Amino acid sequence: MATKGAARQRREAWGMLRQLPSKRWQARYRGPDGNVYSARTADDRPLTFLTKTDARGFLNRTQAAIARGEWESPEDAARRREAEAAEAARRDVTFRDYALAWLERVQHEPGKGGRPRRPGTVMVYRGRVHNYLLEPLGDVRVRDIDTAVVRELTAQIVARPSALKPGATHNGSPATPSTCSR
Repeated sequence: MATKGAARQRREAWGMLRQLPSKRWQARYRGPDGNVYSARTADDRPLTFLTKTDARGFLNRTQAAIARGEWESPEDAARRREAEAAEAARRDVTFRDYALAWLERVQHEPGKGGRPRRPGTVMVYRGRVHNYLLEPLGDVRVRDIDTAVVRELTAQIVARPSALKPGATHNGSPATPSTCSR
């Protein structure tokens, strides 16, 4: 005999439904691995349904996913989503983070021919990154930097007056106006 307020579990054609004390419905099913699972949200939290029909719809969609071979356990799905989020975060690195990591790598890894880069070369790279690139591109995601952004930045760098020779026609940057207009 069930006590008052206890949830009764109802066996469906496939899966199980029960009404919770909150009057919402919980759906449970047996996965292909033999374990019983409750409905879960995308962020791996318990999922309940307002109506019995909604809970049955979930069971039907889950049964169809199992039949198609597309079902994965809630734990596996949570791990996959976590890995995808980590991959997306890795792809969303800012130019500042990427450039500073690149400068560290350049300083310690060998260059062409397998020889370490000379300190003067690393110093030139560091100066160009810090003096020309970090200010305008520092907080921009690397994947958002395209040809148009590079052309605009090159034009701005070339148009700067020389800091060392105020009357000079060229500021010493490696690009010339003709190369940035292509």
